[in-house]
Parts: sequence; C-alpha cells; structure tokens
Amino acid sequence: MTGKPKYREMTIFLARHGEVNNPNHVLPGRLPNFHLSTHGKAQAKQAGLFLKERNIDVIYTSPMERCQETADIIRLQTGTSVPLFIHNGLTEIATARDGEPLASLEEDNYNFFTPTYINRGAESMTDIYIRARKTLQEIRRKHPGKTCVVVTHGDIIVFLKMKLLWNKLEFSLSRGPHYPPPCNILGLQFTKNGRLSRSTEINFYL
Repeated sequence: MTGKPKYREMTIFLARHGEVNNPNHVLPGRLPNFHLSTHGKAQAKQAGLFLKERNIDVIYTSPMERCQETADIIRLQTGTSVPLFIHNGLTEIATARDGEPLASLEEDNYNFFTPTYINRGAESMTDIYIRARKTLQEIRRKHPGKTCVVVTHGDIIVFLKMKLLWNKLEFSLSRGPHYPPPCNILGLQFTKNGRLSRSTEINFYL
C-alpha cells in the first residue's frame, strides 16, 4: 500500500528585469516605451539559462515593457511551452517622479516615500509590500507545489525581501547593497502552510 505523495515545496524565483535603454537618464517608472538595452537582453538570457535547470512550471511578469521582454527571453531559455501571465500586481511602483533626471533623484537616494510624494500619489513602503504580498499569495494559491518565475521591479523585490527575510520595512535597507541589480534573482521556497523555509540570491555580473 502506497502512502500519499510527499508535498513538493513551492519555489518562487523573483527576477528583476534587465538593464533598460535609457539614453536621457530619467526615471522610467510607469512611463511607456522603456525597453531592454542590448546588455539587458544578454542579462535576461543569462538569467534564463540559470532558470532552465530549475524546471520552471509558470512565469508571471509585470506589464511594463522591460519586464515583459525579460520574461520572454527567460521563457525562450526555459521552454516556450511554459505558461506566461501578465499580472498588474507586479507593476512598477508609483513614485510621482517618473521622467525626472536620475541625477536629481540621486540627491535624496531615490526616496519616493516621503509625505510630499505620497500626497502627490506615490505609494508608501507599506502599500508596496501589501500589494506585492497579495500577488505572491495569489500565485501560491494557483500553483501549489510548483516552481514559478516572477519578473518584476527592484523596489517590489527589495520590500518583499526586507519583510520576508528580516521582518522590517526600513528605507535605509532598501537602497545600497540590498537593492537588486538588473536580472538579480531571489529564490523563495515555501512550505505547504505558506511559511518561508529557504531563500537564495543570485546575481549575474555581465
């Protein structure tokens, strides 16, 4: 007599999109027509080659062009039969500063989360985390025991990382060495009851 099959823990690979073609050096944010650079496409291919060995079951992506292009390249490497879905919950954060020169944003370390910007429509750190958490919960419910790739944006990943790994939401931790570079991958493994059991981080230096 055979027993019940052992539950396979679910794995989600959070992948930031590749480098963006941005000749005017402005904040892309939610603006349209920001596509991957040639270098960004190479980064996405490298990420796809890594994920090819992980038996991917499904891919989700932000609706922004740079993420969809990254997801398409990853899918070419992992297998064109892998289902790919666009999810609005993975979209770029609202900053109220889209299109501004990057040089001006560097002066305050890309801090979009002050009351000034929130009053102009920017998302708070808590808003971003709650949106991202709900999206991951939905993906986990739909694909229990599967291995999923989620292509999204740096701030989405860093706030999930802070809360899931360190149980903190602090702006000081969201910038600097903890911020994911292009095509960084954060692997999260979840138990049957949704508890995070393991995490790994992979960077591709091209």
